[in-house]
Amino acid sequence: MNQKINFSQTLIKIFLLLLFVFIQNINSEPIKVNKMILEKFPKLEAKTLAGRKVSFPEVTKGKKSFLVLAFEDKGEYENCQAQADKWARFWETNLKKKDIVFYEVPMMSGKYSWISFWVDSGMRSGIDKAKHDAVACYYGDKEKYITRLGIKNLRNAYVFLLDEEGNILITEDGEINDSKTEKILRAVQ
Repeated sequence: MNQKINFSQTLIKIFLLLLFVFIQNINSEPIKVNKMILEKFPKLEAKTLAGRKVSFPEVTKGKKSFLVLAFEDKGEYENCQAQADKWARFWETNLKKKDIVFYEVPMMSGKYSWISFWVDSGMRSGIDKAKHDAVACYYGDKEKYITRLGIKNLRNAYVFLLDEEGNILITEDGEINDSKTEKILRAVQ
């Protein structure tokens, strides 16, 4: 009988303690938890316009990297590509001198793989040859990357700042703006 009373009293004390903590936190700011384990960028194999096969994040191991993914969406890519070009210029003027590796990754459906030679050839003709090794084209199952990376709008370019181990430090998408670039610049200092 005495054990039942002690057990009941213990439960009441725990309940009161939890109630007290709950009441104390009702009007306080939400607790902010820092992510202790970073998410690793998923393995993505592509081929650069220079003809080199690369596998992300392995190809950037040992250095911070800045990846810009530009998704083709039912044949549409212009808006996404315009955003990707702006992000590439941001890297060129702000991150290149910090020894951060850059890749632009056009993400195309596997149904285009049979004409990849012509698509890549067209890209090579429109992109400065010095940048060919930094443009790695993916042809395949985009859905697994859309799901894994939390891609919401294929009409936006997606930017990933990775640490030296390929962990995602920052993700941004869409049009470039001061708040996005400031966040990235703070992360690389």
